[in-house]
Amino acid sequence: GNLRVALDTGIGVLQTNTAYNRYSLGPTVLDLDDSIVPLLEYRGQLSTTDFFYQDITLTSKPGDSRFDWLLGFTYADEDTGGLLPVLTPGGLSSTVSGTKVKSYAGYAELGFRISEQLRIVGGLRYSSEERFGTSARTIAGTTATGTNRKKWTDWSPRASLEFRPANDILVYASATRGFKSGA
Repeated sequence: GNLRVALDTGIGVLQTNTAYNRYSLGPTVLDLDDSIVPLLEYRGQLSTTDFFYQDITLTSKPGDSRFDWLLGFTYADEDTGGLLPVLTPGGLSSTVSGTKVKSYAGYAELGFRISEQLRIVGGLRYSSEERFGTSARTIAGTTATGTNRKKWTDWSPRASLEFRPANDILVYASATRGFKSGA
């Protein structure tokens, strides 16, 4: 589901966007060796993902001054769990796994109208993402487990120059340094 709310606060427009989704997959059965002998088969793979997202922005009122601004915060939380039973020549093995991803970002942008047609914009975003994974695999009664945790952070600047030769035409040049976790 998704919920959007906007409120005029007097100093600007406060807007929030909230979303939650659950995705489920399975059971999936698959014969991996394509033979009549059960040598390598998935026996009912299951997976579930819960996803929550929250975005809050406060933007200046249009036309109040030559300056306009935006402040924002984004939060996302993803939790995935899965079961993978596999039939092998040595018997049934299974893997139980889980992954959690939490990320948030704060950002700000300031624009200045040089003239009715020309505007300059600068912005900065701080991003943080943490991933945590677990896995337990059982083969012939023996279980091996593993965990892994990693965190990434980044400051990303942005600058642009906008030109409006007419109300329905925008020409712009923009430079931004992006961020992708794990890269």
